[in-house]
Amino acid sequence: MPSSLLANVDRGIDFSSKSVDITGQLKVLPELTRETSNPGGTHSIILQHLLPTTVEFIEQANSVYPVDLVISITYSTDARTVEVRRDKGYNVSVPPDLDYLINEL
Repeated sequence: MPSSLLANVDRGIDFSSKSVDITGQLKVLPELTRETSNPGGTHSIILQHLLPTTVEFIEQANSVYPVDLVISITYSTDARTVEVRRDKGYNVSVPPDLDYLINEL
């Protein structure tokens, strides 16, 4: 990716027809979830970097495809975010290490 594009991503500046906001405030996904239905009742399991910036992503995904389990990527787990997700009723798994994540899960 060109360095000029990376600079735009880092600052949350518009590029192309989309914008990236590194604060975690999603701009496109809320609109997409409002337009999406789940007639088959599909549920989801999310494997995710569990950081403060991913809280809104999980909420939006859950609004369409109920989240049965969130598995945190071991090396990018924020303990407070795990606590907040669990307090909201999410089943959150934090593997003990990357080897377990890759080989056991």
